[in-house]
Amino acid sequence: MSGSITPPPKTEAAVKTEAVAPQHGIIDAEAAHSFEIDPVAEAKLVRKFDLRVLPMVFLMYFFTFLDRTNLGNARIAGLDQDLGLGTYGFNIGACLYYAIYFFVDIPASLSVKKYGFIVLPLSCIAFGIVTICTTFIHNQAGFYVIRLMLGLTESFQFPGLSYVVSRYYRRSEVTTRVSFFMLAAAGLAGGFGGLLASGLLSLGRVGSITSWRIIFLVEGIITVGVGIISLYLFPADPSRTRILNEEERALAIARIFHDQPDIQDHKEKISWSLIKRGVLNVNVMVGAWIYICDQITVQGLSIFTATILRLNYPDRTLVQIQLLSSAPPLVGMVFGLCVSYITMKTRKHGIAIAACAGMCVVGYSIWIASANPQARYAAIFLNTAGGYSFGTLILGWTLANSAPDTVRNVANGAVSGLANIGSITATWSYINTDASTGYRIGNSLNTATASSVIIAALGLVAYQKWENKRRASGARNDRLQGSSHEIALLGDRHPDFRYIH
Repeated sequence: MSGSITPPPKTEAAVKTEAVAPQHGIIDAEAAHSFEIDPVAEAKLVRKFDLRVLPMVFLMYFFTFLDRTNLGNARIAGLDQDLGLGTYGFNIGACLYYAIYFFVDIPASLSVKKYGFIVLPLSCIAFGIVTICTTFIHNQAGFYVIRLMLGLTESFQFPGLSYVVSRYYRRSEVTTRVSFFMLAAAGLAGGFGGLLASGLLSLGRVGSITSWRIIFLVEGIITVGVGIISLYLFPADPSRTRILNEEERALAIARIFHDQPDIQDHKEKISWSLIKRGVLNVNVMVGAWIYICDQITVQGLSIFTATILRLNYPDRTLVQIQLLSSAPPLVGMVFGLCVSYITMKTRKHGIAIAACAGMCVVGYSIWIASANPQARYAAIFLNTAGGYSFGTLILGWTLANSAPDTVRNVANGAVSGLANIGSITATWSYINTDASTGYRIGNSLNTATASSVIIAALGLVAYQKWENKRRASGARNDRLQGSSHEIALLGDRHPDFRYIH
């Protein structure tokens, strides 16, 4: 008789978990597709993601987004004069930031897929260091170099963080989560940034550091701290993260497979054909145009709201202007989160985007037509709420309708990268020489682009409904005639894939 002990038989759940969980980096695709998902366990897992993943994503994006409000606050505190920027120097510096962002967004997004989520904390630390360096610039050339370096280091953040969210959540869940971290970061950065700037400016000096330089010093130090903490706390990919046990990991991976028909790998290799598909398709091109228009609005507001308020209320103090600039982003954040939740429940992305763009049309029309300070201040709330909302919706909509993983990653980088055309345009939409007209050029531009968003969003809805009907009728079944590997990479082109519109 042997002295060995026979291990107890494995439960059915344990067998299923082992089949799906990665073995030496390899996942059994058949087991993942057939994995029976318990709705109660799934809801518990999603809550865990909401409490462990989203807060870290938000925190990192918040402190990098804060720079955009910093710049506007620093400007009205004397940055232009201290650096000798002249009439257009400020606009050129703001433009350079977005120009470098435009060129590196897709490579930055792919680097997060290839090298892992560790890229994001490292870029956050680098961004914070460059922000601190802003404290010590003394001329126009230094300002330009710093803006280029800030654009380079921040370019990893938004596409990378959006990609992280898309790895943890289903297609139907992505929009609300992207909206949360974007809106909470943008709203609190706009609101808190103005309050913090007014508080720091009231200090007068910190050692030998004075005026607007204090803003960049303090916020840069905090950003470096957040990046260092994130090195230890930021979650890795669901297949490897330490925040999940084996049962949760199996469920997280199964969710990825259940969300896409016939995929064989939850994270396929990068290829040029998939990269091209991530850029050259109708959903991405229309999504990019909508986000370009959104960035003309949102970046214009983040950089120039304080400047516009200075024109609106010439008798107010610097601190009063900072406080007035804090309220619209907070209102925009709350409104956008409500719209995002309603959109998730109704699955009506295009209609919601068109409605929010309509708010911007009304708001900018008020700026053009009225000289009343109260009416113009109220219009800021309309523009901010509308712009904040439809920007996050189009990003979530694009992510939800892009597959497989590489296509989604590139589509995300392409939309956010091309959107910097809008950001660059925004830096020139409100220039000093147009102040005497109440910035009519910038307001007219935003009215026109918001109007085009209404047409583009409703047009994309019509296209996606038409394409879904074609697939339901079997008109796209010829795509299933390739090899099993080719079929596995069809993603959003698969006949069983249905667009969320």
